[in-house]
Amino acid sequence: MVRFSADLLGVVAPPPTNPILNALHLVPDYARRVAPDDWRATELLTYAGLLPLALGVLAAVKRRRAVGAWTVIALIAAVLSLGPLLKFDGELVTLTADGVESGVPLPYALLLNMPLLSVNRAPARINTTLMLALAVLAAYGLDWLIEHTSPRWRPVLAVAACVVTLGELLVVWPCPTTPLMVPDYLAEIAPADDPGAVLNLPIAAGHAKERALFYQTAHRRPVFDSWFERPLPVFPDVAGFLDGLLAPAAEGSVQDDIIPRATADDRAAVARAEEVGHVFLFTPYVGYADAKMALLETAFGPPRSTEHGVAIYQVPAGTEKPDRMVYALENNDWSAPEQGWQDSETWHGRPARWMAASAELYIYSPRRQEGALQFTALPFLDPQRLAITVNQDLLPPLVIGEWITYTTAQFPLQSGLNQITLQALNSCQPTTGDPRCGGVSLAIAGRDSECAPYLDRTRCLGILFQDVRFTAASTGPLMQPVDVTLGGQVRLRGYTLRGQPSAGRELALTLYWQAVRGARMEADYTIFVHLLGADGALLAQHDGPPLSGVYPTSRWVGGDIFSQQISLPLPPDAQPGTYELLTGMYTYPDIQRLPVAGDRPYAQDGLVWLQSVEVSGPADGSNP
Repeated sequence: MVRFSADLLGVVAPPPTNPILNALHLVPDYARRVAPDDWRATELLTYAGLLPLALGVLAAVKRRRAVGAWTVIALIAAVLSLGPLLKFDGELVTLTADGVESGVPLPYALLLNMPLLSVNRAPARINTTLMLALAVLAAYGLDWLIEHTSPRWRPVLAVAACVVTLGELLVVWPCPTTPLMVPDYLAEIAPADDPGAVLNLPIAAGHAKERALFYQTAHRRPVFDSWFERPLPVFPDVAGFLDGLLAPAAEGSVQDDIIPRATADDRAAVARAEEVGHVFLFTPYVGYADAKMALLETAFGPPRSTEHGVAIYQVPAGTEKPDRMVYALENNDWSAPEQGWQDSETWHGRPARWMAASAELYIYSPRRQEGALQFTALPFLDPQRLAITVNQDLLPPLVIGEWITYTTAQFPLQSGLNQITLQALNSCQPTTGDPRCGGVSLAIAGRDSECAPYLDRTRCLGILFQDVRFTAASTGPLMQPVDVTLGGQVRLRGYTLRGQPSAGRELALTLYWQAVRGARMEADYTIFVHLLGADGALLAQHDGPPLSGVYPTSRWVGGDIFSQQISLPLPPDAQPGTYELLTGMYTYPDIQRLPVAGDRPYAQDGLVWLQSVEVSGPADGSNP
């Protein structure tokens, strides 16, 4: 915001590109620092003109009763246009007190959250209000001068004032123009009876949208998305879904992805389901234009026109909607580093993507179905809380702490388009280089991955995702449900158990805990797992704090789901038989178990019974 605030010298800093002042060598050096001669001039050029300023001051003095309100408006607008911190001569003004350097705050800093100002990204734009008020003041000032001038000189004074004002406010001459060429094909599709809207790609490029709106006057068809000064809360974001669905893999990235790849038939069927008739690709405004054109051609056939930098594809007739789930990720071509998905890369021999602070996932489902989202994930550095919103319904957040498979709470997937928003509640960390090349936990997690030591790009990294899938409940239980509360503070939702229960092998147990809403876990509890024989003898056990103490229970937030994967090695001399798998929590070092609610077996002992496990002899048949 400070970057697009007006400079204190801005009102007296003429445009560096003014041809008249340049020819007369009247552009001061400070003007080039205050009003840059690049695209930022559209935001930072706040020059009022010396003559209008002089006339405005004259009016404020000589006609103060008539222009009092306009004077106040001009002063308020001038102060607010300076933004939250004072800038002078192109630099931020700072003060040092007790060794601490800080900027000079201005009234705008106190009003940041007020209506209207809260959505203003560029305080310098308030200069428009200043110019409006100054125009009125200058008119009054000129009127006073004319009244006090000989009648024969009045026309000369009026014309001279206008000429001087226009001359010193001139930014560039001649004014640049852009020819607008309309593809001939637009005239062919305008009167057509076949339905279908126009999808303009890319959806986020402003100049492409301007041309797209102009072209709409020729083809007269509905369009997806359009040009808005502020993003609208459109839900579901059909244009964003289609943009991601029709985006090829970035050049240099892994061609496979973290979601099932859509086929050409999938893309065409989804386009028909969303009533897309034509796709316009504005090639000068996209990266990897050849790859995008190749992908669109596989789905829709050759372009009907490529005139004037616009490749136009017609969606062919076919099935009205896909017969299977179709996934798409938010296209990050135009995203800021803090948003969206990073390019696909390889971890553990599988494609993976880093998510920044937030990202969108789209799933088109041919029918309504219940299920859950499953994925493998790894946080960058510290554990992350992941908020998941499905069709604007918030699911319980997940704690992402280690490189394992996570399962969300069950939710309904509606027929048609579903929009899933993922948000790293701990935000993301700006990072330069490849995390696979260093860092203890990340280096271990990516030990089978290819390090890119020459990657010098800065990315904002939050959570690494892999193998993202929606698993329908109809395929079987996503976990073995338990739903037992311990000490009124934490609930064991369920568990999964994998592995061969035989001597010398390991059991892989994943426990799904959830902190009870409204209850505060002030103590740090240790999670334990016991495998007991019929005589109560301990065959195998695990004891340890969550994530080896990195994310203790005292940090758990009510409602969050915490998944912990535990490896339970069975001794090679284990006797075949039936064993009981139990879990729970206790405090250390006094070893006080959390009481277990309910009437499940062993509950009176502070143990949560999971299931009976039949352990066999050694898998190779040898005697221990």
